[in-house]
Amino acid sequence: MLLTNFAKIFSATETSLNKGIGNWLNAINLSASSYATGKCLVTLRDTDLRNDLKKIEIPTLIMHGKKDKICSFDLVEQMKAEISNSHIVAFEHSGHSLFLEETGKFNAELIKFAQE
Repeated sequence: MLLTNFAKIFSATETSLNKGIGNWLNAINLSASSYATGKCLVTLRDTDLRNDLKKIEIPTLIMHGKKDKICSFDLVEQMKAEISNSHIVAFEHSGHSLFLEETGKFNAELIKFAQE
């Protein structure tokens, strides 16, 4: 059930992604190895990379959807606190797929960061 409804989990709302994009995301998930997908989810759940954040020494842009159902926004704030010279851009109307839900803002922020 998780894989067949992944687009709903990936986006802020059921209607924030057009049907074609939702179908594309679902097709990707359904064609992936269920064993590998399960192992990835376990690894994401069990791996703690917090100590590595302090090692990041380059300017870092953290873009994150405020309506993310996969990684909550408080995790992003923790990352910002640990990564020196980092900057958060919040996407108020996006979930985990902010690059699909707010494409214009995503591209503008990425270009702005690249030019700094």
